[in-house]
Amino acid sequence: MRNKLLAICAFIVMLALTACGTIATPVPNLETLEAQNLQNVVEEPTGVVEVVAVEPTATSVPPTATPVPPTEAPTEPPTEIVTEAPTQVAVVPAIELSAEDQQVLIFIQEFGNVAKGQEIFNTTYEVNTASGLAEWKCATCHLVDSDVAGVGPGLYSLSDRAGGRIPGYPAEVYVYHSIMTPLQYIVSGYPENLMPIGYGEVLSQQDIYDVSAYILSLNK
Repeated sequence: MRNKLLAICAFIVMLALTACGTIATPVPNLETLEAQNLQNVVEEPTGVVEVVAVEPTATSVPPTATPVPPTEAPTEPPTEIVTEAPTQVAVVPAIELSAEDQQVLIFIQEFGNVAKGQEIFNTTYEVNTASGLAEWKCATCHLVDSDVAGVGPGLYSLSDRAGGRIPGYPAEVYVYHSIMTPLQYIVSGYPENLMPIGYGEVLSQQDIYDVSAYILSLNK
């Protein structure tokens, strides 16, 4: 009996649930339909998609310089040192002393009288010149206490200079020939025919030895 009551109650509950599910949906009025249509128009996609370009906001990072491996400096070829060729100096062959010149050298060195030579140097003689006879003395043209030139070269240090004037000629031989044959031994910068050419005619060989010895003794 009890089981039957339970079955009846369950059946009634099922009927009630079925009746609730079949409740008629109320008919919408005109305003409700218009509102739904407006909502459908708004929500219906138009098919047009607006594309909005968005600029990238990424922070620009300056490019990092790629490190370049150090390169070795090019090795310069060794500089070739150019040396100038030695200047060719014209070598004048030394004059071989003749027997006469060897005698002159010995006589001036051994027998030249300096005091007598000084006296002759300061004595006036009538000698032959390029222009004819004229009175001359050595001291008129040559200084003996200086190398400063007067009419002729200064003679103070002639002993140091005369030996190199003509290769192979000692100072004594050079001075002797400068007195005897002056046109062959003209010092650069002086005119020709300046010195008398006739001393060998008015002076003896010993006189010229003495004058040469005096001139070569001036700075001794």
